[in-house]
Amino acid sequence: MPEFIPLISEQDIQDQIQKTGQRISLDYQTKDLVLVGILKGSFIFLADLSRKITIDHEIDLIGASSYVLHRQSGVYQKTGSEPGKPGRPTCGRYRRHRPDPYQNH
Repeated sequence: MPEFIPLISEQDIQDQIQKTGQRISLDYQTKDLVLVGILKGSFIFLADLSRKITIDHEIDLIGASSYVLHRQSGVYQKTGSEPGKPGRPTCGRYRRHRPDPYQNH
């Protein structure tokens, strides 16, 4: 088996995810934020990014397939449920709330 040589270190990736999460938190602090990921490959990245975002947000997961009856069709189709809100895809129903640091638990 060939040796795997990483091009970007895990630490560099985590640092960039941290910066991206901070930027999203600033840019969307007065807006509704929905992170949308394409299954199956995005869920780990989306989870890491979600943990770095400091504002309330939702996570939606959408499946896509180019296979029909076990053969590649060349046409990508969305899989999963239909959008629940106009203009917003809602295949997953995950809401991430940030705790209020001033509230006693």
